Amino acid sequence: MSHFQHGHRVVGSISAEVVERFGEIVSPGVEEAWKNEGALVTQDGFVRLIDPALLLPVMEMILPSHPGAIPLFTTAWGDLVVQYDDTYVLVLYRYGFYVEHSGFVSDLIFDHLEDRHAQQTRLQRQCYDDAVATLGEPAIDECFGFKLPLALGGSEVADNVVRRKLKEHLLFLVQTGGAPLDLDEVDPPQDEPLPRGRVAAGTGALTDEEKEWAVLGEQQLDALQPGLEFGIERLPGEQAVYVWQMGFGGAQLIISRDGALLFGTSALERDQMIAAWRTGKRTPAADLTAAAAQRRQ
Repeated sequence: MSHFQHGHRVVGSISAEVVERFGEIVSPGVEEAWKNEGALVTQDGFVRLIDPALLLPVMEMILPSHPGAIPLFTTAWGDLVVQYDDTYVLVLYRYGFYVEHSGFVSDLIFDHLEDRHAQQTRLQRQCYDDAVATLGEPAIDECFGFKLPLALGGSEVADNVVRRKLKEHLLFLVQTGGAPLDLDEVDPPQDEPLPRGRVAAGTGALTDEEKEWAVLGEQQLDALQPGLEFGIERLPGEQAVYVWQMGFGGAQLIISRDGALLFGTSALERDQMIAAWRTGKRTPAADLTAAAAQRRQ
């Protein structure tokens, strides 16, 4: 099974105790990676699948808002993606807040974290490449940190970056700046305009056949993230329709007459979705079905 599509390196083992304790809770891909390979890093070292045992002893101190959260992934900046009940939560310790990354648990998380656009937006990759060029890639139990933390007025530039031990650095950030806050408390959400290039729901009259495709797309998305309104756009040149959920955290997909589809998170832009569709990239429908079933458990 391919975990990170662009390749990865094995950098450590995962104990049998961790697999036994969390194997049936995490997604199948995470469990398989733990069992058959171990701790992984992407080829450029930015995203890491870690051994939860590294951080479990301090999770109550560094993320008290989410008791029982399982630390699964880190970035080289020391930010975490944790599994909390049936969701993935992104904790950006550099900035002092957390936000829901995905409302369901599935192996799609590997694609989401590896996507370069998502890294530049949600994961805030920023000056990572410059830091690696100067300091080298952090080990699996390390991360980059700012000499003067951002919360204390430090600058987000490579000259302010050092390598630190991951666990100790996160404890330091929480001790100096406090536990991460909900993003909605830090920056209350506003009504979001439609992203440029998308059209409002119901415009660009659909044919009866296209309406059927759109309904199937809405059903797929609603099973994963229920309760959001939809936008729909005809893609006549692709013989497909583009369906997206409005609001923060909403997902999107392109679906065609034969049921083939391409799923994407809100981090992807419309043109990126269409470009990926044209290259032939598709999401197995079984992956979305499994993710929806897991959410209902």
